[in-house]
Order: sequence, then C-alpha cells, then structure tokens
Amino acid sequence: MALVADLEAFITSRRHITRLFRKCTGLSISEFQQRVRYRNACRLLVETDLPIGEVAFRVGFGSGAALAHAMRRIGRHSPSELRASVARSD
Repeated sequence: MALVADLEAFITSRRHITRLFRKCTGLSISEFQQRVRYRNACRLLVETDLPIGEVAFRVGFGSGAALAHAMRRIGRHSPSELRASVARSD
C-alpha cells in the first residue's frame, strides 16, 4: 500500500502536463509532434526516392495530402518543391 501512496504523489492532470510541455518547448504537444514528423519527412524526401504518400505514411501522416498541408504550413513549401530544390542544388 505504501507504493500506491508514493505513486499517487506523482499523478497529475493532463492539463498540467500540457501546460508544462508548452512552457518548456513553446509548442503544444500536437504541434511538437507535427514538427518532428515534418523534419522526418523532409529527411526522407531528400535522402530517398520514396513516393510522397509512402513518406507520409512512414512518418505518421494519414495521407500525402496531409503531409503536403503540414509542409506548406510549417516550411512554406510542398514535398515536391523540396525535392526539386534539392535536385537543383546537386
């Protein structure tokens, strides 16, 4: 029973965890997750020839369209624009 009492001291609300996360990172948990997915997608788009839909699936987006939307919002470019810019620089 002492273990249960000790564990209860660490239980906190979801809202409190969310506030702490935003305070530490400046981002909501979902925005942080989107940015991690974005960075991983950019890496795969640059380093592989995988289709955009496959890249989207591998990093956790529901579709190529969802990936493209996030890329335009976060990076101000589409997946194909990123690939084209890398191809031009080579």
